[in-house]
Amino acid sequence: SPDSLLEGFLKAVRNRGVLLASYGIFILTVSYGVVVAFIPVHMINQGISYTLVGGFFAVYAVATIITRPVMGKLSDKVGRINVIVPMMLLTVAGIYSVSLFASIDGLYISAVAYGFGFGSAYAVLSAMVIDNIKPKNRGTSMAVFTSNFDLGIAVGSMGLGLAADSLGYPRLFQLTALILFMGIVVFAALSFISHRNK
Repeated sequence: SPDSLLEGFLKAVRNRGVLLASYGIFILTVSYGVVVAFIPVHMINQGISYTLVGGFFAVYAVATIITRPVMGKLSDKVGRINVIVPMMLLTVAGIYSVSLFASIDGLYISAVAYGFGFGSAYAVLSAMVIDNIKPKNRGTSMAVFTSNFDLGIAVGSMGLGLAADSLGYPRLFQLTALILFMGIVVFAALSFISHRNK
């Protein structure tokens, strides 16, 4: 019923764990929006073939697939935040390094770093949502979480895209890395405060 849907939504948005995970995926996918929108153009502008551009995303995809189950299991042992924050920082390194490399080999290294970090953080943030909500409200909570995923992509691709013309692509990737790093600092601080207040 509409009332039960509203109740589930309110419980989700009032839950600190769900909100924290949703914020985490938002800042992460702001960078992802930049990656998918502008790295292909940047690579083509450098004279890299379309096939090798596709290879960048194939390497990224393989890295995310390999790392998710491993890091999910690790987070069960050492705690969600202890995995999320280092893996988010790895995405910062991945996207920043794109601005440094001109060769396809270097860019593939960036794809591995970004894929490893993004895949790990996404999987563990999803687990964090499930940890913090009762089973009957998990569907609504995951909807809030995935909405922030989509919102982050929109903000990254459109919002930061406005800066692409004036900055150029290398500096755009550096700016994205800086914004992501600042977002991670806030995420870590909020996580610490939330843990202390439990």
